[in-house]
Amino acid sequence: MFNIGAGELFVIFLVAFFIVGPKDLPKVAKGIKSALQWLNSLVKELKAETGWEDIVKEVSEVKEDVAGAFNSVDVTKDLKDAKKSVEDTMVDIKQDFEEAKSALEEGVDTIKSPLKTATETIKAEFDPKAVKTALKETKPAAAAKDDGGSAPAEEPKSGPEAEKTEEKK
Repeated sequence: MFNIGAGELFVIFLVAFFIVGPKDLPKVAKGIKSALQWLNSLVKELKAETGWEDIVKEVSEVKEDVAGAFNSVDVTKDLKDAKKSVEDTMVDIKQDFEEAKSALEEGVDTIKSPLKTATETIKAEFDPKAVKTALKETKPAAAAKDDGGSAPAEEPKSGPEAEKTEEKK
C-alpha cells in the first residue's frame, strides 16, 4: 500500500525508538496498529457504499471495449496485407511482361530470317553492278538484231524537244 522497503521500515522503527523510548514503544505500536485497522475498515466501508468494486469492474470492461475497438480500427495489419498483395501482383505482372517480351523477340527473330533472305535476294537482283552487267550483255544482242534491218529508225525531233536534245549534247 505504501511501498515501504525493509531498510526504510528499520529507519522508521529506530527513529520511533529514540523519540518514544523503549518503555512506551509497544503502546505506540498497538495504537498505530489499531489506527491502521480503523482506516482499513473505513476504506472498505466507503468502497461498499459507493460501489467502488462495481465502478472498477465497469471501468475495466470499458477499457477492454476501447482496446477491442482500437484493435478493430487499427488498419496497419490490413494495409500491410494490401501492400504485400500489391507487391505480389506487381511481381506476377513483371513476369508476364518478361514472358511476353521473350515471345515477341522470338516472333521477331522468326520473321527477320525470311525477310533478311528476301532482302538479300532483292538487293542481288537490283544491284547496280549486276544491272550494268546485264545491260551490257543485252546490248550486243540488240545490236545484232538491228543489223537485220527489222528495227525502225528514229524520227528526227523538231521544236522544243530538238532544242533540249541539242543542249544536252
